[in-house]
Amino acid sequence: GDTLRADLDRMRAAIRDPGDIAAVRHLVINAGGVASAMATARHYVAEAQAMLGILPAGDGQRKLHELAEFIVARDF
Repeated sequence: GDTLRADLDRMRAAIRDPGDIAAVRHLVINAGGVASAMATARHYVAEAQAMLGILPAGDGQRKLHELAEFIVARDF
């Protein structure tokens, strides 16, 4: 809609001025971009962790599970 078009126009304008990255960040967060990306990442991490079950139990499997969890647990 018009709101999305206005947001995209503001992002394009902000990108032209590299010193105003904060404005782009604000627009992406407010548009739900970060939340959507994190939900997608959590989905893929859960799938990957489920697939780790084919590996032998042990340190390697555990560390891969922890690494996958770290990817979606860290705070940006």
